[in-house]
Amino acid sequence: MDKIEKQKNIYKILCIILLIILIVVLVMWGHSALVEKSAAKTYEKLQESVNSDASDTKTQASETEQQSTQVSENAGDTETDSHKEQYDIPQKNLDWEELEAVNPDIYAWIYIPNTNIDYPVLQRSGDNDYYLEHNLDGSRGKPGCIYTEDLNSKEFTDYNTVIYGHNMKSGAMFRTLHDFEDKSFFDNNQYVYIYTKDRTLVYKIFAAYTNDAKHILNSNDFTSEQGLSDYLEKVFKKAQAEGYLRDDVAVTGENAILTLSTCTTSSDKRYIVQAVLVNE
Repeated sequence: MDKIEKQKNIYKILCIILLIILIVVLVMWGHSALVEKSAAKTYEKLQESVNSDASDTKTQASETEQQSTQVSENAGDTETDSHKEQYDIPQKNLDWEELEAVNPDIYAWIYIPNTNIDYPVLQRSGDNDYYLEHNLDGSRGKPGCIYTEDLNSKEFTDYNTVIYGHNMKSGAMFRTLHDFEDKSFFDNNQYVYIYTKDRTLVYKIFAAYTNDAKHILNSNDFTSEQGLSDYLEKVFKKAQAEGYLRDDVAVTGENAILTLSTCTTSSDKRYIVQAVLVNE
């Protein structure tokens, strides 16, 4: 076999290898696209069910913001009307039996008006990364789920409850958290609603900023007054330097806060939106 013939055979082999690689890539891409499309349809059906006959209905809850509580000298331990705030809570048609039939790890629902964030919240005990790469039906792939780790109570009783979600190009999951990078949007959108079987929690957004990728719950001390104070000091400095901080919202170590975390274009950064519980 002459040299030219050998070169032709090598070229053919390389072409075949490249063709196989291309086919494998296309199959994997097609599978991922199908998984993502199927997951999107599942979420759409859930959202339609949850918001049917409820999207235009609100209940008004008269509660006192924790940071605004005062004592009346004339009436004992009562709250003055001037420090009460009315919260219009968007209603959801949440059938918990139906949600648990879809996935028993669903334990709450999160909604942020004027964003695409309107999703169930899940937690997988013993496997904190599971919903980072698995969907509601257990299929592996994007977009995953909105989830908390088992480091947090499902009762939202911890000082800091951290909820995670992917930053999907389609706008799904926690993509629209990045809308809070716009000052006008941050100023005009103040509330996060968490629905559970027993109650609805209203959180007021006080900060939005870019943070490092350190694990929040593992890298901070939330068990002592000093630890809480140090953490809040870091949050306030970071928000003022790399985002926005709402000056009219008081947050202390006695308040329960909610932290929403999603990816940025940088692998070592996260975008954070934080809110303080105001209706309990």
